[in-house]
Amino acid sequence: MNLPTRHTIFDFRSWPLYAGYQKLYERFGYDAMAYHMMLWQMFVLYLIISVASSAIWIPAIINDHFYNEKVFSLTSMLPRSSIRAIIWTSILFLTAIFARFIGYQRLQYIQNQQENSVQQFSVVIMNVHEQFQDQYVQMLIKQYVNATPVKYLRIQKIKSLKARRQLHFTLKDSEEFIREQGNVKSQFSWLTKLFGFAQIIQFLGSRRDSEYFEKRAQKYQKQITKNDLLKTNYDAVIVTMETKQQSLELIKKVNFWFNGKNQMQFGKVNGSKLHAIQAPAPDDIFMENLYYNPVTRFIRSFTACAIIAASSLAMFTVICIFRNKSRQQQSIHNLYLLEIVKYYAVYLCTFATDWFVRPFLYLAQGIEKHYSFIQKERAWIKKLYVYQIFNKFTIFFSRSVYTKNGVFEIKNILNIFGYTKEYRQKANNFGQDAYFYLIIVDFGWHMIDAGIFIFYWVILKAIAKTNRDKLVAMRSLPIRFASKNVYLLVVLTFILCFGHVCPTLALRVLIYFPIQSIVSRWVTLRISAPCVKTDILAYDFEQMIYVCVLIASIFLWLSYAQINQGFIYFTTVIPSVILMIQAIKMGVFDKFVEKLDKKFQEIIPKPIFSLELDSTKISVPQQWYEIYKHNISEEMLQASYQQEYDSTTIIPAILATEIIEEERAEVNK
Repeated sequence: MNLPTRHTIFDFRSWPLYAGYQKLYERFGYDAMAYHMMLWQMFVLYLIISVASSAIWIPAIINDHFYNEKVFSLTSMLPRSSIRAIIWTSILFLTAIFARFIGYQRLQYIQNQQENSVQQFSVVIMNVHEQFQDQYVQMLIKQYVNATPVKYLRIQKIKSLKARRQLHFTLKDSEEFIREQGNVKSQFSWLTKLFGFAQIIQFLGSRRDSEYFEKRAQKYQKQITKNDLLKTNYDAVIVTMETKQQSLELIKKVNFWFNGKNQMQFGKVNGSKLHAIQAPAPDDIFMENLYYNPVTRFIRSFTACAIIAASSLAMFTVICIFRNKSRQQQSIHNLYLLEIVKYYAVYLCTFATDWFVRPFLYLAQGIEKHYSFIQKERAWIKKLYVYQIFNKFTIFFSRSVYTKNGVFEIKNILNIFGYTKEYRQKANNFGQDAYFYLIIVDFGWHMIDAGIFIFYWVILKAIAKTNRDKLVAMRSLPIRFASKNVYLLVVLTFILCFGHVCPTLALRVLIYFPIQSIVSRWVTLRISAPCVKTDILAYDFEQMIYVCVLIASIFLWLSYAQINQGFIYFTTVIPSVILMIQAIKMGVFDKFVEKLDKKFQEIIPKPIFSLELDSTKISVPQQWYEIYKHNISEEMLQASYQQEYDSTTIIPAILATEIIEEERAEVNK
């Protein structure tokens, strides 16, 4: 499908910087394309922040290098005046508006997709009773969506589906391997076998032997036998619709009509409601996770969050102990080289901890048993963001933690918000920490992450022996764009939180984004493996920007609390930012956009309708409003209850009327 060609002043893809993203969209989906576009959008945003914050850092630089009484009086008054708060609050407003502009681009993409889409989307309907015939399911779909499914597939024994599929591919690979090469276990040297390198090479996907395939086949066969013993009387149905709009409409109808208070006979099976979720591809759905108890799922989710919190707390403790040991030895050893080693060791410790812990945290996501890959990635964005924010602030707040007789004490925790000449130029302070942290921990991680893809790709090509291994070696690891989006959000949060006391941060990171865009685009298109196509992470990124702005407003207030002026800014800055975000999300800014470009009147979502019933105003969705206008008679209601499954034409009207009557009764009470 071609990218939208409509030209508007908000269509960032019309800019020359964004040319050539057609392959990214076709191969990896909209979120992959949106991430690479976001790198350039962040470049523009930080350029705007640098220009807007020049009123803070230019006078300070002039005062540092060219002493002048007038300039000195201005810069000495700047930290305590309202000028800094007004300038940075305006920057927070611009960031929130910029997030909304990104949302306009996403809405325009959705509209063009609805008009011109030929890509097929699948829907998985769970808890379909085994006696619920396929003919009736297809009839319901045609009735409610007014479209015939392109593909229809019913799956029995859902929990064994993944194991059966893995067993099929394992046996297929085993046959191909035996045909091409035979058993190669004897080809490994004794040194390779001694240190376990043979198993590592087998796991990477090359030089496998027959014993390797036999063990994997036995593992999957045991899973199938165990799951088949569980007696279930419900199936799942994968329905592929022609467009995404039809799939979304089907999900809405299934989840609404069959899961209300007045459920029909087929609305609930053994305590499990009929439920539908979207699947851009059937492989996106984790079939074995569809029927977990909600209580069990909540406990697992709480456990995953506890693991994240424990990891962050452990890292904070390690950094505090390391800094305290460094302070104690500083009075004994005053070697300049030793101090430099200790200073950089803090960053290396943070980097190494994140290097080993983050993959295990992603594996811990499997504890929650998500329905789909998209749901798992959306949950991972939130958890990884919290984890990275804690780790980033650990570097700076650990300066205020001391140990006395084995007990931790916090002293002058707000000193990181100072704004003086000594603060800006003196080494081994917060300003120095900020620059080195961004370069080593954040940007260094991105560069090494790209290097891992290249290294893995080279290793696979070097050790590939069979034809299948050579085909696999053409692509490296799949890219998780959720993690990449989080890093952009963490850097944005850090700059918005501390940029008002270290205003050159945004200017110093500008060069990073063009470099990262070129490297990431080459890795994605050339050597990365295909991944599940998603189009919802861009929306989560937009919403998380508002969270970044809100956190930054709190840190702006803390900087004035450090000089005993926090009350007035707590009652002005934070409420104004909250009101601005709410105004943008409620559509106040959309009115201004519509005046600039009339085409966006079709893109911006319209509010729900209002329905007058006995002088009582009830807000109902548009579909209920259209149904209620037909004024269903009592005879039709009674006739529908006497019929069974073939009364599909009247079931929506019954449920809509009853729900409206219930809401009216509750309002009258």
